[in-house]
Amino acid sequence: MDQLRDHFRSVPHLIEFSVRHFYRDRVDVMTRHPRNETFDAIDMVGATAPPRAGSGVHSDEVQVVVELVRALHAEGVRSVGVISPFRDQADALEAALVTNFTAAEIDAMSLRVGTVHAFQGGEREVVIASLALGPDDTAGRRRFLESPNLFNVMITRARARMIVVTSLTLSDTGLIGEYLRYADQALAPVPGAETLEPWTRSLATELRRNCATIRESYPVGPWLLDLCVGDGDACRYLECAVSPDGSQAHVDRHLTLMRLGWTIIDAYPSMWDGDAVRAALELRDRT
Repeated sequence: MDQLRDHFRSVPHLIEFSVRHFYRDRVDVMTRHPRNETFDAIDMVGATAPPRAGSGVHSDEVQVVVELVRALHAEGVRSVGVISPFRDQADALEAALVTNFTAAEIDAMSLRVGTVHAFQGGEREVVIASLALGPDDTAGRRRFLESPNLFNVMITRARARMIVVTSLTLSDTGLIGEYLRYADQALAPVPGAETLEPWTRSLATELRRNCATIRESYPVGPWLLDLCVGDGDACRYLECAVSPDGSQAHVDRHLTLMRLGWTIIDAYPSMWDGDAVRAALELRDRT
């Protein structure tokens, strides 16, 4: 799991658990932006547990998944995945979905159903995970689900939204319980850090006189962005200095950030002869 370095697939809430638990904070989250950094992208939907241990298919979860897919279809979602760690549950889900949806509806959603292993390397905009594990299930089923490689793949297939269907609760133990408690809370905003670069610090001071949100050294992937001004989609990145890693690294960073949806505004000191007051006055009209 250490081979992955830059993560471009998922919004932060969908990848941060894996970054902390499986990649030991060695993965750079490239998708972080003020528009999505606190977005709660994981929903938990309850289901009734099977009446006895070792029951195989968790039929209530199957029915819940069918209703969730029906709702996603009504919303017009065009990229849906349904996964389960267990083959018997995945087969039951596939059979139920084929029964309840026409071929045209399945095609319209690009609906894919399978085990976690079958999904390795795949992704969908929205993924529904049927854990198929009740509080009275066997220890062997729990150990299988909590296998780090399998669990990591399961929770990182979605790009925008994850829906976890389970009869387990936030009080559950082990890796599953940790994930459910993590999923129940949105991420906190990333504050950034005070910059030590004199021009950037002076410009930030002047901009704060009239701008609601100014963040210095905002972390995106391996970089610290000089100044981020504004909130959500309205946030702008003020580029105050050339990358210390050289011109090619600077161009690569610039192009990557643009592909990731950032609006970049040049804010170099040479443009205002080092006058931060004048720079702030002009930049306020552009941010």
